[in-house]
Amino acid sequence: MSTTFSYFRDRRPAEPPTFSISELDRDPHVLFRRMRLMTRFCGVTTVVILRSAPAMSSVSMAIRARGQMETERLRSHGVTGGYLYDILQHTMLYSNGTAHRQRRAPLSRAFAFRLITELRPAIRARAHELIDQVESRSEMDFVDDFAAPIPAHIISEILGLPEQDIPEFTRWVYSISRAISFSFLQSDIPDMEDAARNLTEYVRKLLCDRRATPRLDFLSSYVLGVDADEKLSPIEVISQIVTVIIGGSDTTRAAMAIQVFLLLQHREQWDAVCTGDMSLIAGAVSEAMRYEPSVGSTPRFTLADIEIFGIPRARRQCAFAINSVGHA
Repeated sequence: MSTTFSYFRDRRPAEPPTFSISELDRDPHVLFRRMRLMTRFCGVTTVVILRSAPAMSSVSMAIRARGQMETERLRSHGVTGGYLYDILQHTMLYSNGTAHRQRRAPLSRAFAFRLITELRPAIRARAHELIDQVESRSEMDFVDDFAAPIPAHIISEILGLPEQDIPEFTRWVYSISRAISFSFLQSDIPDMEDAARNLTEYVRKLLCDRRATPRLDFLSSYVLGVDADEKLSPIEVISQIVTVIIGGSDTTRAAMAIQVFLLLQHREQWDAVCTGDMSLIAGAVSEAMRYEPSVGSTPRFTLADIEIFGIPRARRQCAFAINSVGHA
């Protein structure tokens, strides 16, 4: 990827220096640490906010015109319709205002804290089962053997999926999850569209099944709520379930892999967590998610020309990424 970002101090230099995406990928912590000493934000076509609190105060009014990116990312790749487009167009994840509130409310009611609490024993049992499967080998591929399958199994538990559906279901989910990143390529779109079609139809059948034969589970509770409210269209109902599936799968997989990677870079902390005080575990998880989040920035778009620290930015230059990687 050849995209470059310019950075500048509060006063724009004549020729702003640039850094490449490859430099960013090589070590974002070092790069952002250096950038934060020199500037509050960087970017030419995409503005990357490096210190969000002061920067957001100057752009909040313009960003209010549009917060989430909706379908901007797909349309920039020439995608203006299809199953993938429908999912992102109707998900609460990338919607704003009234649409966001209406799509979020029934999920919040059905996806209660009590549901997750009740699932804890099943989650622990599944984790032990996956470890038992690799114990005799004395080694494991952490992502493939643990971090990837466990979120899919838990989501399948929540949705009541048959065990034999999980492998293909997982493949669809991880394919679609690339669409919510900023790194997918044009060549990825056919595979993502195919996965979106399969997952949409799969979820549609699940919802029909719960309407015909309700259970005492999350999906039945959700269907009951949205049908009673009559505020969401059929595609909106499907898209929210797809959102839950994606949100509970890819970010969880990444977070677990990052956690282990960070601890292995600091073996004294690994040893403390593994063989020392068990109360350290919760803090280690929280700190890993803060220091190296699985979602490192949040995109925002504006609908008006704005000025940031005295530097004018045209409306189409204002795709914001609120950076959080390694922020103290």
